[in-house]
Amino acid sequence: MKTEQAVAPSLEEFRHACLAEFSFLVTTHGFRSVPPPPSRYSDPFEVHFERRGWRVIVRGLSYGFALDLEIQSPDGRRGSFGHLVPNGAAMVIRQNYVRGQLGDIASSARCLREYGDDFVRGDWQRFEEIVDAQQRIVAAQRDAWTKEQEAVKLRFALEEADLAFRDKDYVRVVAALAPFAESLSPAQRKKLEIAKRKKG
Repeated sequence: MKTEQAVAPSLEEFRHACLAEFSFLVTTHGFRSVPPPPSRYSDPFEVHFERRGWRVIVRGLSYGFALDLEIQSPDGRRGSFGHLVPNGAAMVIRQNYVRGQLGDIASSARCLREYGDDFVRGDWQRFEEIVDAQQRIVAAQRDAWTKEQEAVKLRFALEEADLAFRDKDYVRVVAALAPFAESLSPAQRKKLEIAKRKKG
């Protein structure tokens, strides 16, 4: 039965739920529960199942209110299994379980059983799909961050140019706006051109 309020599980509850819900990996498919590899920043909210160097990792996120199910190759590359679950399918499955991270664990185990049969049997060919999807996400996040930083720089440049224009300090106006000439609006370009003429 679903609870009204999601509560972050304790570490013991988290580990117990992971070992119980993913027990099919051990009992049926030859995986074994293993500790995470030594790391400078180890996360206790990770439960690892290993078979022939490949790992299925249940990873707690957001201080007990989210979860990711990752696949790790023998060479250490990781990616979210969720990339292989059809759009919307995980949400449909998730509705059948309690709220909170414990429900996330149970529904993730079901997703792995339903959409990762090849992985649990030891066929890892689709891992490259996970890696490709992960790289696309990282690239998109990096591009978004770069654009955001450029937008911040432009905003400061426009504020600086407005102040300088009011002070009739046209050298400062040009210095502020010239690096962003390609990104300026028509009105801002006009201000830059005026400043260049006045400066001269």
